Amino acid sequence: MSRNLLAYLVAALLAFFSLFISNWGNPVDPEAPTTAARPESQSFTVSLAGVQALGLPTQSGVYSYLNSFGTVETRNYSGVRLEEVLEALGAKMYVLNSGSTVRVTSSDGASAVYTYAMLLEYKTILAFDGSSLRAVVDGAEAAMWIKNVVTLTVNY
Repeated sequence: MSRNLLAYLVAALLAFFSLFISNWGNPVDPEAPTTAARPESQSFTVSLAGVQALGLPTQSGVYSYLNSFGTVETRNYSGVRLEEVLEALGAKMYVLNSGSTVRVTSSDGASAVYTYAMLLEYKTILAFDGSSLRAVVDGAEAAMWIKNVVTLTVNY
């Protein structure tokens, strides 16, 4: 019986020391914050009522675009900044970088991709357009303006 007990104790000590040695120089701090993996992308379904319910400040102004004939046209719009909408919906804005993009998709499947720089440099808003949303990028080509916006996808 004492021989079995001795073998058991030796095995337990070996297991303990092998665990101790495998973590040597790599201590685990139970108080240390854990970092979650960064998502590759996030999609958000949006509607006029939903965006208005966010209570974000609206901005109004004259927005210009380049039409298919190469002429600059202007329109008056009122809406909320796209960047603020994404943040209010839970997008991880703090991890966006120069390689990040936002795809804006309409109800008919048309879409445009905005770079993070476009969000920062241009007046980019989700405009209140009748009963729907329109993505408006001041100074961009008309193809970058998407009407009847239903989905925003952030690619980190």
